[in-house]
Amino acid sequence: MKPGLALLALFLLGAPLLAQTRTLDDFSSIANWTAAPSDGVGLALSQDQGALRLDFDFHGGAGYAVVHRPLSLDLPANWEISFRIRGEAPVNNLELKLIDPSGQNVWWINRKSFQIPRDWREVRTKKRQIEFAWGPAGGGEMKKVAALEFAVTAGTGGKGTVWIDDLKFAELPPDHPYDRTPAVTSNADAITYDFLERREYGCLVIDWDRPSSYTVEISDDGEAWMAIRAVKEGNGGRDYLYLPET
Repeated sequence: MKPGLALLALFLLGAPLLAQTRTLDDFSSIANWTAAPSDGVGLALSQDQGALRLDFDFHGGAGYAVVHRPLSLDLPANWEISFRIRGEAPVNNLELKLIDPSGQNVWWINRKSFQIPRDWREVRTKKRQIEFAWGPAGGGEMKKVAALEFAVTAGTGGKGTVWIDDLKFAELPPDHPYDRTPAVTSNADAITYDFLERREYGCLVIDWDRPSSYTVEISDDGEAWMAIRAVKEGNGGRDYLYLPET
């Protein structure tokens, strides 16, 4: 990598895959959503500025605040569900649950001790992150979804407000070794790597000719960029950047 460059840009997703992403709910209406809190937990739903708003109160105890939506969805071989979230709430557990047509088998991801961000943040859940939770099926791979739930379960407890928006589903290509050559462009300010398809990685290893400061950004479409790491006045040599679930 050339010295003095300020930006390393990673472009990960080409146009063909973007066409396979579809919106499950844009929350222009919340008529399909119902509140299902546990006993002793207060939960109110409302549509607020184009998003689903959850006002919850654990009243000093434990329990859960669940929102439920019927949703018919056939699952392909590889997929991802995403949504945006923000809020003003204490640290609790954030669950995403998928329920099959029997209504008895549940697959989920439980993000324990989840810090609700004050600014909008996209959360992505990949197929491999979903595991069987409970039900008579006893396990196996989920093939069809009949309903989806978000749940805030008591960790710290307390009360707060959470907004959820842009619930989307994407069919992903099958997992395979990367066998393509990235397209690389550079100028005085940045180096950009276009991997030509969506790829998952957990770290970057960057070699610098001399001490430098730089920012790493990623993009799904080459237009909207998100900064994921900044290094200030590095000491040169090799930098290991831990980037889980990127």
